[in-house]
Amino acid sequence: MRMNPLKHNVPGSWIVLGLTVAALSMRLPFMTHYLYHWDSVNFALSLERYDVRLQQPHPPGYVLYSALGSIVNAVVHEANTSLVLLSVIGGVAGVIAMYWIGRHMFNRRIGLIAAFLTIASPIQWFHSEVALSYTLEFALVTVVAGLCYRQLVGHSRCWLLTAIAIGLAGGVRQNDLVLLFPLWLVSVWTLTWKHRILSLIALATVCLAWMTPMVALSGGLNGYVLAFHNVSDTVFAESSFFDVQQILVNATRLAIYLGYGIMFGGIVLALAAVAFMRDILTWPRDKHTWLFVLWIVPSLLFYVFIHLRQPGHVFTFLPGVILLVAVAIDALGTKLFNAEQRAIALMTGVILAVDVVFFMLAPASLFGSETLPMQTMSRRKLAQRDQILGERLSYVRAHFDPAATVVYAANPDQRHMDFYLRDYQSPSISYELCNTTWILPPEVKTLLLFNEHALPDLKADVPLQQARLPSGALIRYYTWSTGSNALLNQKRLHTGAHASR
Repeated sequence: MRMNPLKHNVPGSWIVLGLTVAALSMRLPFMTHYLYHWDSVNFALSLERYDVRLQQPHPPGYVLYSALGSIVNAVVHEANTSLVLLSVIGGVAGVIAMYWIGRHMFNRRIGLIAAFLTIASPIQWFHSEVALSYTLEFALVTVVAGLCYRQLVGHSRCWLLTAIAIGLAGGVRQNDLVLLFPLWLVSVWTLTWKHRILSLIALATVCLAWMTPMVALSGGLNGYVLAFHNVSDTVFAESSFFDVQQILVNATRLAIYLGYGIMFGGIVLALAAVAFMRDILTWPRDKHTWLFVLWIVPSLLFYVFIHLRQPGHVFTFLPGVILLVAVAIDALGTKLFNAEQRAIALMTGVILAVDVVFFMLAPASLFGSETLPMQTMSRRKLAQRDQILGERLSYVRAHFDPAATVVYAANPDQRHMDFYLRDYQSPSISYELCNTTWILPPEVKTLLLFNEHALPDLKADVPLQQARLPSGALIRYYTWSTGSNALLNQKRLHTGAHASR
């Protein structure tokens, strides 16, 4: 008789410790050294001064994430390192949360499979290395879902903890409060009327506790609402609603991002769906089914029909999908191989191997495309981003006078000038130029184009100059004589002076 060592011989605390060490050892070596994204810069600036009106950070505010970043930064004294450490902590916490929810909803084996899948998931691993809030979100939504499940199955004593958890998740990322609210509301409905009312009061109290300073630091209610409204207009302008083409774009992005999240796990899910199709009529009677439906479907509908851009957006429901993959592995092993441990371990191992190989060896982008979905969740993408930013920033600082230079950057580096080159002239010009004409002050004599696709159609009164960087890439700039105001828009640089030789 073959014993399962995970059932009897290994204490849960040792399993948690092992998962923590494994997750840390995989994440610490790949921490990025520069702010990865526009949003990363917004978060970094919010550590210095929190004000949503200034996009520090961007609406809706992420106030608890910025507060946690400020606490870490008070010790570390470097914004990117502080925020990346938060991401590492969130990444590890997400692994432990997946073990916890899998164990309590099903069994220890499924919990372990879910934790291993999370450790190696390219998209979760990737976001553990950059200054963004998604890994903390991953951990928090998993905890909220697990607590809601406990309420669904009759554990009414956790009502206060559940209300606090979803309130805190909303303080880190406000969208979680909206997308998880249906799940929480249904779980609360299983309680007595007394606990329903108390749950609502507790949630409202937690939300007010983080919402009040968030609004106060952003110019009061009017200032905050105006900032939120301005960003909402942009989001709605890019939303699909009933635009079939945009719906297809969003669905394609969603499929790619989920692919980065579960890789070959998608094949296992499909096989399990086919293998257990005969049992479909029993699914609605299972509370596990309702947990997954209420957790996953609201996010799917929002991202397909409303708005989806960043890969990390799927973290609102990705833990649920990973957990489904773990359940599918266990179910297929039970159905096809009579719960043979080696068969289940083999399926898990193949998926983990593919995940690790992809993260370690995949190119920075697929098919030579630089569109966001084609930028891989890989080590090479992280290294490429650090290399590009580090090399260009070092060259600019070494060769161009801050008092006489304007630096223009296109996406994805527009906001970075406000953080890394703030002592240069007009650092906000990269995103404020738009269709306007900018009058450069008379002391400015150089316009430097930070990245390769900055102002591609620009024509100037002075010749374009180029410098070759150590990597072989080129950095372009225009230089002219000082003493007159130069005029710049996206198509033309008019200096009114002769070029200096």
